[in-house]
Amino acid sequence: MLEWLARSTLLLLVRVQAERQIADTSGRGDFELFSRFRVKVERHYKEQWQVGQYADGLRVTAARLNRLCLKLAGKSAFEIAQERLMLEACRKLTYVPAGVASIAYELGFQDPAYFSRLFKKLMGVTPKEFRRQSRAPTN
Repeated sequence: MLEWLARSTLLLLVRVQAERQIADTSGRGDFELFSRFRVKVERHYKEQWQVGQYADGLRVTAARLNRLCLKLAGKSAFEIAQERLMLEACRKLTYVPAGVASIAYELGFQDPAYFSRLFKKLMGVTPKEFRRQSRAPTN
């Protein structure tokens, strides 16, 4: 658990530094919009919002939001939202003893099989394999 907390802290520090560099190289307005997008993703990833919903909430077009995300993060808005969803899936698979189907429902999926297919597509392993690997002792 301490190792996980240390990694989380380091990841947070790296993100803060990266965001500062992005703010320096891009316009302040772009950075603020991107930050607001990240906050919305954090609030709504379990609802699996479409890019258009995020864009509407930010009062920009979906095309502008995607261009901004590609410029600042090198990924589309959809990819950023999917990554956040998968991060939470990985956390739950690692630390929550619930079944894969239960975790899928918690994350807003109507079909656990679809969750498993998407997880494998994005993470390279099935949720069960990921859970098994995350529990394997490391040396």
